[in-house]
Amino acid sequence: MNDEQLSIIQKGAIAWNVWRKQNAKDKIDLMKANLKDARLINVDLREAKLIKTDLRKANLFKANLSKANLFRADLREANLLKTNFKGANLFGVDFAKANLLEADFEGANVKGTNFRGAINLRAEQIQVAIFWQEAMYDEPFRKKLGLSK
Repeated sequence: MNDEQLSIIQKGAIAWNVWRKQNAKDKIDLMKANLKDARLINVDLREAKLIKTDLRKANLFKANLSKANLFRADLREANLLKTNFKGANLFGVDFAKANLLEADFEGANVKGTNFRGAINLRAEQIQVAIFWQEAMYDEPFRKKLGLSK
């Protein structure tokens, strides 16, 4: 984890996005960071390393997480309304009770991802992801997806 980057993102999305534009070539490493309850509306975290990062209850409305590595990140109860996960690695992410209304999973790896208890998830959203058949869903949603037990 990069402590300087953690310090900046803890100041909020505006400070982060300004820094990000000035440091566009820097690799983002927030692995295992504690960003629980963070207000990161419209934040630019594309291609960021967010492995095992705690984003519980974070507000990531309209955040750009495209091509980010969120391996086993905790996004329980997060607001992910209109969040961009295109091409992201979401292997093992926990989305329990997260608001996924209009979140974009196109090309994202969702193998082993927990969508049980997720809010506002639609079949059309998830079926554009990679390995969507190997994610975990509530039984009624599995039926909507045409998956057997």
